[in-house]
Amino acid sequence: MKTRDAVPSLETGIYSGTTMLNRVLERKGSRVGAIVTKGMEHYFRLERAKQTYMGYSYQDRFHAATHVHNEPLIPEELIRGVRERIDVMGDIVIPLYEHEVKSAVEELLDEGVEVIVINFLYSFRNGVHESRAKEIAKQVMAERGVDIPIITASEFHPIRGDL
Repeated sequence: MKTRDAVPSLETGIYSGTTMLNRVLERKGSRVGAIVTKGMEHYFRLERAKQTYMGYSYQDRFHAATHVHNEPLIPEELIRGVRERIDVMGDIVIPLYEHEVKSAVEELLDEGVEVIVINFLYSFRNGVHESRAKEIAKQVMAERGVDIPIITASEFHPIRGDL
C-alpha cells in the first residue's frame, strides 16, 4: 500500500531522526545563517508553535512577561535582512536588492556559517527572489572557494502553514 492511499490528505511527511532532534532539543548542529526579508530579522523569536506554551496556565499564556522564550535555532547575529517583497498574491512589490544579498552572504561566510537558509515572505506564492538569492550565494561561494548547503523555503516546503 502506498502512503497516498493510506493517508490521502497528507501534504508532507518529514522523517527527522537524531540529528534534527539534537538540533531542536539540545541546540546542537551546524552553524546556520539566515537571509530573510528586511524587517523580519526577529521573526524566528516569535515562537508561533503551540508547544512553547505547554505547561503554562491559560492566564500566563496571555501575559508574555511570564513566558520564557527558547533560544532560537538561528542566533540573531547570524540573520541578515535584505530588501525585497513579494505580496500575498505572489506579485513582486519591491525588487530584490541583489547587492544586499551579496553582502549578506559575505558577512555570513565571514561569521563561519556551515549552512545558509533563505526565507523570504510569501515565497510559497512566488519563489523567484529566493531562487535568485540562491544563485547569488552560489556565485559568492564559488569566488571564495566555499561549498556549503543553501536551503530556500520555496524549494523545501512551499506551502503556507497555519498554526
